[in-house]
Amino acid sequence: MQKDILYSQIQSAHSLLWNSLKDFELEQNFELDIFKTGLLGIEDSPITTKHGNLRAKQISTNPAWCEKFYNWFSEANEKTSDNVSI
Repeated sequence: MQKDILYSQIQSAHSLLWNSLKDFELEQNFELDIFKTGLLGIEDSPITTKHGNLRAKQISTNPAWCEKFYNWFSEANEKTSDNVSI
């Protein structure tokens, strides 16, 4: 249940960024930003860059990562109030 909420929150954040690209007159790149995160496809901006491996960027923006991190933190007995570094 908690994983579903996290996944939904990640998707909502991605959607907000994706849709806000228009507000800043930035191009949405459907081909590169396969999860429609608003984080890929713009050559250079305050939150994006063209440098680096595209496939690695696409993998790292997959909202399914929230489930993996949730599992890792659960296995480590992390609590909501614990500080972690990623």
